[in-house]
Amino acid sequence: AAAKGGYVPAMCDLGLCYENGDGVEEDLRHAVLWYRKSAEEGYAPGQCNLAVCYLNGNGVERDAAAAVRWLEKAAAQGNARAQSILGDLCRDGEGTERDAARAFQLYTQAAEQGYAPAVTAATNAASSCSGLLIPPSNALITYSLASGGTSVAALFMAGYIPGIIWALCCCVVGVLLAVKLGYKGTPGKFDWKNLGICTLRALPSLSLIIVVIGGIIGGVFSATEGSAIAVVYALILAFCYRSINLKSLWKIIVDSAKMSGMVVFLVGVSNILGWVMAFLQIPDAVAAALLSLTSNKYIILLIMNVILLVSGTFMDVTPAILIFTPLFLPICQSFGMSTIHFGLILVYNLCCGPPFARMR
Repeated sequence: AAAKGGYVPAMCDLGLCYENGDGVEEDLRHAVLWYRKSAEEGYAPGQCNLAVCYLNGNGVERDAAAAVRWLEKAAAQGNARAQSILGDLCRDGEGTERDAARAFQLYTQAAEQGYAPAVTAATNAASSCSGLLIPPSNALITYSLASGGTSVAALFMAGYIPGIIWALCCCVVGVLLAVKLGYKGTPGKFDWKNLGICTLRALPSLSLIIVVIGGIIGGVFSATEGSAIAVVYALILAFCYRSINLKSLWKIIVDSAKMSGMVVFLVGVSNILGWVMAFLQIPDAVAAALLSLTSNKYIILLIMNVILLVSGTFMDVTPAILIFTPLFLPICQSFGMSTIHFGLILVYNLCCGPPFARMR
């Protein structure tokens, strides 16, 4: 009644009820309707909630640019949540130009109101490592190429356990920090029914992992063919979820072409680098240098781990894999270590260092 009577905060609250199914039947389109009404009246929380709907494609076609416009309005009024989300978008260049300085400014503004961007950034950075370990993983595929054809399926299977362990550790630390810092969850009552509905909605997307990994392990298709199948599957789902349209599809294709060009260039240059290192016998020199320090294989492995950990701080994962694999793999093989075992150690170290390279 208050919302229909024109009370702006009630409009936003009613939208939240429709979004969470709290007291009414869940209806994302009605949620967007009431968020929009409050947003057009200049209510910052409503503008922020409407932006999130645009960002996630909840009840409306996904439109990152529209999300940025509403976040700008909410952030200008000092809404800390909007400032934090807008900072993420500026950092990643989603819906707007990539601007690290603007992102830092927005994070600072949010922090001054009690938000902890340092904790947020650390959580994102720390948990991102699990994505490079749990398949499908581009890092493991790159290592397979650099190591001369190590089985991608075997690498994928080996990555599950360390990846899940890492993710669980991040969850535990995140919960402890949230309790210590007094963070509150999103308003709304937890409901098993809503959890079941959300799970069913997520099943088509979650099935992508089963299709790709199952096909690779079962020998139905190779890792390269699996990536093509994953792209087609994800594209169909994106259109079904209405998260992209033909206009945004072109931008996605252009961005993908740019990224693919960078990766192909790195792989090509790494082949040249590998030939040069082999010609100059650099791997042999590195092995001799390490063995001159100690003959204990555990000490040598520890030294390698430290080098990889420090290198992962400043180097992106892909070029680091292409550089260090031909250097350290022969040494580990001389100790009888499996190429799969070394691959997981390599990727784990490179992605779990202080992630300046990933956050730049």
